[in-house]
Amino acid sequence: MALPDFQAPPENPELPDLAKNLEAANAELLAAAKALFSDVDRELSSRLAHHTTAVKSLTEPLGDALRRLEAAFMEVEREREGAYRALREQIEQLRQEQLALRETTTPSRGSPSSARVWGMKP
Repeated sequence: MALPDFQAPPENPELPDLAKNLEAANAELLAAAKALFSDVDRELSSRLAHHTTAVKSLTEPLGDALRRLEAAFMEVEREREGAYRALREQIEQLRQEQLALRETTTPSRGSPSSARVWGMKP
């Protein structure tokens, strides 16, 4: 099957005018779109600023409360560390006193038994 010969369409004398009209319509459309997007951008920027201010006014008290809570927590933590330090010191003191008491009450080799020292019979 043979393909028909391709023939270019005949020149249309109105074609250059259509191209100019199309370019003009495109330019108008772009200008209208730019104006619309510019208006939308201004409106959205205004809304964003308003919302940012609103969120900031809502979150500032929370931030202040968190800072107060953190300060109180740090104070409690300092007190806890101090209490544990004091407790460790008391435990160490008790341990040393127990060792000293053991040394005084435990008879050493060659010394009389504690029962004899106290007058008891072994």
